[in-house]
Amino acid sequence: MKKRAKLEAKQAKRAERKECEKKERAALAAARKEEAAKRVAAMTTEEALAFRAECRKKREDRQAENKERKARLAAAVQSGQRIIIDLDFADFMTDQELRSLAQQLSFSYAANARAAVPAHLHLTSVAGRMGEVLHRQLSGMKNWLVTRAEEPYLDQFAGRSDELVYLTADSPNELEALDPGKAYIIGGIVDRNRHKDLCAGKARKQGIATARLPVSQHFKLTSSAVLTVNQVVEALLNFADLGDWRAALERTIPALPASNNGGAAEASGANAPAAANGVRAVAEPPEDEPAPKKSRIDAATVAVD
Repeated sequence: MKKRAKLEAKQAKRAERKECEKKERAALAAARKEEAAKRVAAMTTEEALAFRAECRKKREDRQAENKERKARLAAAVQSGQRIIIDLDFADFMTDQELRSLAQQLSFSYAANARAAVPAHLHLTSVAGRMGEVLHRQLSGMKNWLVTRAEEPYLDQFAGRSDELVYLTADSPNELEALDPGKAYIIGGIVDRNRHKDLCAGKARKQGIATARLPVSQHFKLTSSAVLTVNQVVEALLNFADLGDWRAALERTIPALPASNNGGAAEASGANAPAAANGVRAVAEPPEDEPAPKKSRIDAATVAVD
């Protein structure tokens, strides 16, 4: 009963916060509208006409940009590089970690929407506790231009497991380039490195190929650094655009220094360029929610002894 009451209190607090945010947005929009009206009232007829024309042009440009973005995403769903986010790890995460993961998925979709060469994102195992959290926290997810499935990826790729490549730092195989005939899997998990070899072990049991991002070619870390789910997605998107891993990784993780002579640069301890997570700055979460934690993602964990 206490647990249920605590959960209901959290849900009520979240609903109250969302309502407050909604009112704040409405008030801000009203203030902006009033300010614009005052500006127009102080203008000459010619200035007012020019101002309205400029506003109309900006609005039309935004609409055209959104239309173009949706067209690119729709085309990517048909023929883009396939990237699977494996969401079959709810049992390994706390509720706070699930919320962090949901935020990272939101960042991932936003990055894909902005990408010059968007990918075909697959969200698999969106069911049970994982599905409940994602649908509750990501209300707009139903409108995302992705392939979303309650089933695991092996069901989605039945008879085609040879097309799958699980990205994991524990793989002996370095990913040299993206193969358009392959689907690259990112483990969707936030666990502070509690569960070692999780994604690699899963891939071995399923007979799936593995690979790791070539981070060690360009960065030498004397401590462990962890990429978030959205950072791995962004790294793949940037490589698809640039065709160069060093440039792609530098664009994805500007906090990590690379040497100018082609060698590796060190980053560790107090000298490491740190952000909120030690790797990158993250969006400020609501007061009652923690910042997204490091994700093992197993995917691109950079661990150099």
